[in-house]
Amino acid sequence: MAEPDGTAEGRAAYNTNKADADLEMFAHALAHDLRAPLRAIGGFSELLLETPPGKLEPLAREYLPRIVAATTRMAQLLEDLLELSRVANVPIATQQVELAALAKSVVHAICAQHPERMVDVKIDGDIKVKGDLSLLRTALEQLIGNAWKFTSQVAQAQIRIQCETKGAEVVVSISDNGAGFDMRQSHRLFQPLQRLHRADEFAGSGVGLSIVNRIIDRHGGRVWADSSTAGGATFSFSLPC
Repeated sequence: MAEPDGTAEGRAAYNTNKADADLEMFAHALAHDLRAPLRAIGGFSELLLETPPGKLEPLAREYLPRIVAATTRMAQLLEDLLELSRVANVPIATQQVELAALAKSVVHAICAQHPERMVDVKIDGDIKVKGDLSLLRTALEQLIGNAWKFTSQVAQAQIRIQCETKGAEVVVSISDNGAGFDMRQSHRLFQPLQRLHRADEFAGSGVGLSIVNRIIDRHGGRVWADSSTAGGATFSFSLPC
């Protein structure tokens, strides 16, 4: 897609074309992701309907959990898409936000939800920014939640959260020693419904990082990531000072 020519009309045309391209890509990805669970629900339901009554119970015990799993996946996908729409349109209520304190609150909530796990979490930096407290909390929930998820198969899981000032920006980085990803695929990370790991490896709808990207973009910042297939990843975002 050509860059805008610098005029107001050029920027408006560029934004419209980009929005149309994003919508087309999003619609295609959504149709693809909904097709699989719908096929599973329809296929297993038809098999049950065609099964003679005397043989129904054993097949029902096998197929019904799969139907429930497919329904749950669709419900989670739609819930995440509604959240993406919400963060894109809700008015921003700006206030002073202490990023380290907010990160600690998010970590405590995640730990309370998963008391069975022992994760070494360290938070450095104590910086305030102007932003929407609720939206920034949602962004941190997604990023820290991802670090928590992708360290679930590591014996000694570690998560580092660092807040620092770099020039005219505040940069927040969330690093972990969990499953990494191929940097050649990094351009897909922040697109809706794009996943770099199989669903049977790590659960997820592929919407979370799109939510983060939308929130940070609305705050005038940017999001990026760094990793390797050997393991470990760092997700960072910047906010204007």
